[in-house]
Amino acid sequence: MTIPQNYRCFSSLTVEISGFSLQQQLKQCLLTRLADFDGFPRSSCELSPDIISLSRLPHLKGIVYRSAIAFSLARQWSITPLTLAEGIFNHLKSIGTTPLSTEPVLGEVILKLVDPGWLVFELSDRSLGIWLQTFPHCPWPSQPSATISRNHNNLFPLEYVHARCCALLRLAEQEGMIQVKNGKCEQNFGGFKRPNPIPWYNPELEQLTTSHPVERSLISQMILTSDRLVNESTVDEIKLANHLSQAFLTFERHCRIFGEIAQNHRELSQARLGLVFLTQYLLRGLWLSQIPYPPRCEL
Repeated sequence: MTIPQNYRCFSSLTVEISGFSLQQQLKQCLLTRLADFDGFPRSSCELSPDIISLSRLPHLKGIVYRSAIAFSLARQWSITPLTLAEGIFNHLKSIGTTPLSTEPVLGEVILKLVDPGWLVFELSDRSLGIWLQTFPHCPWPSQPSATISRNHNNLFPLEYVHARCCALLRLAEQEGMIQVKNGKCEQNFGGFKRPNPIPWYNPELEQLTTSHPVERSLISQMILTSDRLVNESTVDEIKLANHLSQAFLTFERHCRIFGEIAQNHRELSQARLGLVFLTQYLLRGLWLSQIPYPPRCEL
């Protein structure tokens, strides 16, 4: 865990992680938990997702979001952002370990109060493992694409990486490392029948199985992709697909899946295959936002 040097205090917050976008899930959690916060004058403030803005911080080793809610609201009441942020922090801390759901998708978020009034949320590795397992089973964002490509030549890198993912999954199934649902490593095949769940998290080490910096960089790009698809009305799907494709190619160059890794570190190999599946899933969705027929699985 990386704690900023100027933090005042931190605590843990239990969050339900079962959505396509982590950013949206955190916003919803805050809306629910702040509904009974008596620090907001009801006559002058109505909570909304726009007020609870969350921006992603570019941390390589962690998934970190920061909220400026205290700065947005403190001006209205002539108080300092830090005073309001302390009130929100203490309220969240008092109910931080109380689950809002009985579903087995509860993860831990580290809540930090940082001068001069920022509220910072850092996802634990266990929470990231839960998200990796659950998000491909959530509905794809339904909003129409704001930018439809007329030049399909710029989609070739996306289709190439998609086909590469399909080839790796087919090879893994042939070698008995995974068993996929629906019988084929093609189009939207639905994920793995075995292993299920994918061994994303190592409880002994208390970290992701895929903890190499390049693996984390790919996961970070997946989260950025899902957040922008849900929370931005003018998102550029082709740009997102290109960034994700480049992150995957870097991952493939540095992180082996077969051979010695498969023989001696089977869970790591299967978790890396999980990253292959999630990349294929996201690229297919981004492709279909531009073209009405699916990308090829072989080139």
